[in-house]
Amino acid sequence: MVFIFFLDSVIIISVATEITGRKHDVAEDENTLGNRLFLETTNPPCGVCHTLEAARTRGVVGPNLDELRPNAHRIRAALAQGVGAMPSYAEQLTASEIEALVEFITLSAGK
Repeated sequence: MVFIFFLDSVIIISVATEITGRKHDVAEDENTLGNRLFLETTNPPCGVCHTLEAARTRGVVGPNLDELRPNAHRIRAALAQGVGAMPSYAEQLTASEIEALVEFITLSAGK
């Protein structure tokens, strides 16, 4: 549905979309940026150390993310500072890449 408003010679177009109630399943989409970052882009790749069923990884060095189910804050902190043997990825990833990785892990872990 499209709404057009006229306000002092300015046209404002508002688009209303129907909410279907269907949540996009990030875990099923192997082409998401977060999935690619988890499996390939980061150095070392997250999946080398972490188990995450959605990414089909079975790492044993770091925690099993399906069991841990970390929240977004915890993931961001780990990526920024590193934890234990895990290096910081602050110099490797942009802010949007970090958010894509956080979204992928939080929506996928334990599912």
